[in-house]
Amino acid sequence: MRPAMTLPAPGLALVAWVALFLAFAVPAAAFDPSLGQTVDGQLYKPTEKFVAALLVDQGLRSKVDDEGDLEVTFTVDGVTVPGWLIFDRLDDGTIWNLRFTANLPTDHERRDQYHEYANGWNRDEVTVKLFVNDEEGLVAEQNFPVQFGLNPKEFAENGYQVFIEGVGRVLEDMGAGAVGAGDEPVADPGDNPGEPIVASDPPARAIGLLEMSDGTVCSASVVAMDVILTAAHCLFDEDHDRVSPALFSAGYDRGDTVATSKIRDVYLPPEYDHKKFLSTNDIDGYDYAFLRLYREIGEDTGILPVRVLSSGELDAMMEVGGTSFTQIGYGNEDSDHPVVRRNCRIEQWWDDNTYAHHCGTVPGDSGSPDLILLNGEYSIVGIESAEVDFRNLKGADMVVSAAAFADALANFIAR
Repeated sequence: MRPAMTLPAPGLALVAWVALFLAFAVPAAAFDPSLGQTVDGQLYKPTEKFVAALLVDQGLRSKVDDEGDLEVTFTVDGVTVPGWLIFDRLDDGTIWNLRFTANLPTDHERRDQYHEYANGWNRDEVTVKLFVNDEEGLVAEQNFPVQFGLNPKEFAENGYQVFIEGVGRVLEDMGAGAVGAGDEPVADPGDNPGEPIVASDPPARAIGLLEMSDGTVCSASVVAMDVILTAAHCLFDEDHDRVSPALFSAGYDRGDTVATSKIRDVYLPPEYDHKKFLSTNDIDGYDYAFLRLYREIGEDTGILPVRVLSSGELDAMMEVGGTSFTQIGYGNEDSDHPVVRRNCRIEQWWDDNTYAHHCGTVPGDSGSPDLILLNGEYSIVGIESAEVDFRNLKGADMVVSAAAFADALANFIAR
């Protein structure tokens, strides 16, 4: 069953559904500009026939259902999914919005699990949304506003393709057992206070307290003679304004230090936007920063190399008995001494160069390194970014993996 109409934006009337076509439409030809009525340059007036022609360009045939919408069958990674292009209209019949809608293959006995999954998905995703309908099925939906006209290229790229990609990820989660397999989401185990560690011993002596001009603190690591690595969000306040890093103290422990230096240069990835980082998941993999010090302290502290993990290594670290990692940072009540959390495990990793765990990082740990020990040497495989709720991970500690910043770091060091 096709889902009921959602409410339009405030100030717009509800849709008045009428039967505009015969039950089955004649297959439309591929998009031809002469079929449409231009309203402004490359914008066309949205009509049923025009949208049907755009679907043909995507390899889809459609038929008009009893309510005047286009019934289609999407094919996503070899899986056929029934769906619709629903026309949301004003009282005068003008189409103001297109709704891509698909009924996903689901097991109706798992309704509660689908609710849980949909809630988590909708927290993370901006465009494609999920809900459970009255028949206890999982439905994907995406709005594509056309009140000012319809651009064919935008329809293909930001409408159809975005919707298909989102549905594909949901189907992938289903196949991987992230939803519908009967497993409960991984729960948040709560904050792990960690254990105090001797700050002057390696590798802790190469990790330090980064103090900002507004009084906030983060953790950072020495990755070159005069360069440290931390999280980009440490350089912004809650109003999204830049703050200056004031002092880095390596091996800091209640006033004692291995080495200290002020900062003379800062690198942030151009893709990083603090407001966008806090409000979306689009740029999670850009939460890193490099700071050049006034002093070359690497000889005193030691230098922690950066290691990029392959997808195979990341997969192996998710397995029971796989390689674990150690996290060291200044996430304690007063941020006055380093704390270590051992035997941490990756719970999930993503293609945007981030991964998640439940080792229990807390404020002050931002920018702190995740370390693996190979052949007697510690290497940084990621830096702590934020605590978030993902679809099947509650209270997860999100990490920016070394793959996100290794090349940029090498270039910055060489400058």
